[in-house]
Amino acid sequence: VFFSYRVSHLILVDPWGFPERPQPQTQEGQGSEVNKRPPLPRWVKAIAAVVSLFNPLAVIRAAGPWGPGLVNRFRPDFKRKFEDLFEDDTMTQYIYHCNAQTPSGEVGFRAMSESLGWAKNPMLDRVHQLPPSMPLTMLYGARSWVDSSSGDRVVQIRNQAHTKVLLIDDASHHVYADQPEEFNKVVENICNSVN
Repeated sequence: VFFSYRVSHLILVDPWGFPERPQPQTQEGQGSEVNKRPPLPRWVKAIAAVVSLFNPLAVIRAAGPWGPGLVNRFRPDFKRKFEDLFEDDTMTQYIYHCNAQTPSGEVGFRAMSESLGWAKNPMLDRVHQLPPSMPLTMLYGARSWVDSSSGDRVVQIRNQAHTKVLLIDDASHHVYADQPEEFNKVVENICNSVN
């Protein structure tokens, strides 16, 4: 009901958390599991278990004044994406200061996800609850790590509702930064179509 009165068109940009975690396949008639990949070695599982105890950006916070240098060193793409707008290290400083604060976003993400970043409560199970009268556009970067096939599944689930999946070429997860002109054009067209 909340959505019906306050949202004219829902735009989800490279949305995470839609698909269910894939289950291991089993051979018919045999109770044994057949995985496409061999099982992970114990040492890999041990390292993953230790790493999962820490927030991924804790290193940036722990680095203190050297944090911006770490951002520059390990993610030079951030500065490159915005070099047309900023000649200095404004973007690096911005990314650093966003992530040097209390890790509320990281804590929230960990609370909503299970191993390897799968959603604990996938949206595909709940997307049918959106009012059919609400238009929905799912906008993905064509080179993103987020699988856009979930968008196609949402189109099937919402059947009669206005649902569109759009891919922006040469864009990764940060669609708005990788292809800002195309991203803005798509969002502006959607906004102009709303009554």
